[in-house]
Amino acid sequence: MGRDGTKNSKHTGYNSAVSISVANINSVWGSLLVEELIRSGADYFCISPGSRSAPLAMAIANNARANTFVHFDERGAAYRALGYARATGKSAVLICTSGTAAANYLPAVVEASSDMLPLILLTADRPPELLETGANQTTRQACLFGEFVRWSFNLPCPDRAIPPEMPLTTIDYAVQQATRVPAGPVHLNCMFREPLAPVETGEDFRSYLSSITGWLDSSEPYTKYEQAERVVDTPALDRISKILDRAKAGIVILGHLPRASDRNAALALAERMQWPVFADITSGARLGAARTEVIPFFNLALTSDHVKQTLRPDTILHVGGRVVSKRLMQWIEESSLKSYIHVVDHPTRIDPIHCVTHRVETDIESFCRTLSGRIGETARSDYMSLWLRTSGVIDHVLQQFLAETGELVEAGVARLLSTEISPDTALFLASSMPIRDMDIFAATGGAAVPVAANRGVSGIDGTVASAAGYAVGIGQPVTLLIGDLALLHDLNSLAMLHNSETRVIVVVINNNGGGIFDHLPISEFGESYEKFFVNPHGFRFEFVAKQFGLDYTHAQTIAELRSQYRQAIIQERSAVIEVAVDRAENMRFHKRLIHEIGSALKL
Repeated sequence: MGRDGTKNSKHTGYNSAVSISVANINSVWGSLLVEELIRSGADYFCISPGSRSAPLAMAIANNARANTFVHFDERGAAYRALGYARATGKSAVLICTSGTAAANYLPAVVEASSDMLPLILLTADRPPELLETGANQTTRQACLFGEFVRWSFNLPCPDRAIPPEMPLTTIDYAVQQATRVPAGPVHLNCMFREPLAPVETGEDFRSYLSSITGWLDSSEPYTKYEQAERVVDTPALDRISKILDRAKAGIVILGHLPRASDRNAALALAERMQWPVFADITSGARLGAARTEVIPFFNLALTSDHVKQTLRPDTILHVGGRVVSKRLMQWIEESSLKSYIHVVDHPTRIDPIHCVTHRVETDIESFCRTLSGRIGETARSDYMSLWLRTSGVIDHVLQQFLAETGELVEAGVARLLSTEISPDTALFLASSMPIRDMDIFAATGGAAVPVAANRGVSGIDGTVASAAGYAVGIGQPVTLLIGDLALLHDLNSLAMLHNSETRVIVVVINNNGGGIFDHLPISEFGESYEKFFVNPHGFRFEFVAKQFGLDYTHAQTIAELRSQYRQAIIQERSAVIEVAVDRAENMRFHKRLIHEIGSALKL
């Protein structure tokens, strides 16, 4: 037995010892909780230091198989866990002390709930006798996250009167609730009495643990949940096949598709039908698009009234999650569709324009491959050819326009990153303009890299931390395209990038405020607009980058940005590249470009 009361026991199925601390009952329960989380696949722990959570933190410290990250800011830690869950699909675990510490998890919990990402929150709490007494650092934590968690449970104080199976099966159920469809956050509020540190009480826990001897001698969770297969029945497949066969002007929309197998199956189906594919930037099929059916510039095409009128669809096959383009959704809403078929792998409704006529909840890959076998291969239609020609015209206009402009604009930044990004990296996009710019302007000739973004509720907070967690989860360097306000929201998280083994290259577009509002009607309202919406700040990021030990450069031309970005890619550390953009010139560019596209498409 170690000085901290750790008893090392060899279990079959492991090469290393599993640490069960028997210093006191808190230590025992902490060890059981952490060990069961790891056995269930939740082995990445984001910990914010605190006293009340000591039994959990020490159990993690004593378990050699726990992967840990310690961060002083609970809000940033939660977003890092979110990014990790987004990259891996596995539950990330958050550990914090009592009081406002847990409340700082809420923004990330809301995002995880909306975007169906598995998180497990273990919030330490005071024992029940201290609640509602005015005890220090105490609040009502049991139902803190309300309807945004898939399940919440007030775990009682560790007690020998409660069998050890109870904490084990509680963890098993928590992981199952976090990872089952629809995935999401789960909250266990863990109450602890003193002593919180692993101080020895002299108790003998052999009889207490005797009922879980089988678990101690295994490498499996106490309760293993088996998942059922979700398939579509034959009559439903027949109905959908007939709808697709009858369509004269069909479009495949690819929304968020994190699994490459789903994406490839959907693209193969579209190729067989010879339907144009509108691939959202988060689909994974937009960057490096090699397939001829992908229409990369559908968004810019829809700025033309001529295109909107002459190329209206009659049928939509939407595969995957939501899409970034509001313009696309508005056009579909106006198009008087015959059918809108949405294929997803979860029960949550995605239908903001209320046009879905058939909703299919199933395994996407299996469904697309089965459907492909039922549909006859068709020749390229005039409708497909018109979309390909339209997108080609726009690509030519865009290239020419960017080459002629003398100013550094957001479209040029997005276009450059899409062509220069390295194939062995990933891209993380902040909300507001960065994700829209990449969705609209990205070229298709670059690398087909993974793309991620916090699009559950599309907040700009926690973006740096999310990108850092995503980099760890995917195991590759990440380029983060972010706006100035989003970076100001998350400056604390730059600390995560210092000496990080997984690099993040932060490309920050600084337009001195909320540039997205320039594209909205509120921008016509003068001084009130500037003060209350744009909120100019006048800040630069050079010294904050240096404060956190990060390389910093400032690009003032597209040539400088290309050179600095290429240099950052080959470095072995994280960096910040600041790109100053003039908001007024950026808007002038947008208006001129749309005018040129409209003129070209009328010819």
